[in-house]
Amino acid sequence: MMAQPRARKAWYVVELLPEQTGGRGISVVYRYSQDLDAVLILWLIAGP
Repeated sequence: MMAQPRARKAWYVVELLPEQTGGRGISVVYRYSQDLDAVLILWLIAGP
C-alpha cells in the first residue's frame, strides 16, 4: 500500500478594520484546501 501525499492546505486570516466596516472590526480565519478546491471558515470574530 502506498502512502498518500499530504493534502495541500493553507491557513489565512483576513482582518477588516473598524474604518472599513463602519465601526466594528471583523476577523475571519479560514483554511483553503487546494485538493478539494474548498474553503472552511474556522473563526469569525467581530469586535466592539
